[in-house]
Amino acid sequence: MDPNTVPHRPSPATASADSPSPERAQSSGALLAGHWVVFGLSFIFPAIAVQVVPVFEDVFRSFGAELPWPTLALLKYRLALLAVPVLALVPALWASASPPIERAAHRRSKLFLLAWGLLLCAGLAAVVWAMYLPIFRVGTVV
Repeated sequence: MDPNTVPHRPSPATASADSPSPERAQSSGALLAGHWVVFGLSFIFPAIAVQVVPVFEDVFRSFGAELPWPTLALLKYRLALLAVPVLALVPALWASASPPIERAAHRRSKLFLLAWGLLLCAGLAAVVWAMYLPIFRVGTVV
């Protein structure tokens, strides 16, 4: 090696494109953990479908009153709640398989995770509302 030549060093722009920065890898790890947390929380829906809804169904039959349509829909299609973890598994696997991502893609993935989490919360609230709606109606009659 000639002492007058300087070894080639990649510029900061090409170095960050070739190897992920620790910041990017860490934030991707946090994002990945978020996807798996949402996946774990999605198991609340099958638990409700299998454990809670049948108990409420027996209570509703003892009322003998006409049930509102959200409650009827939940009673009829409660097994569809079993698909929620499968739907949550897809983005979790996608996040696990993808390499560290750029800032814009990271932002989109965070927005998707936030939207998915809000959708799960809204779905849980809708299920609880549909289960308690007949009880609220009986309370207004009495």
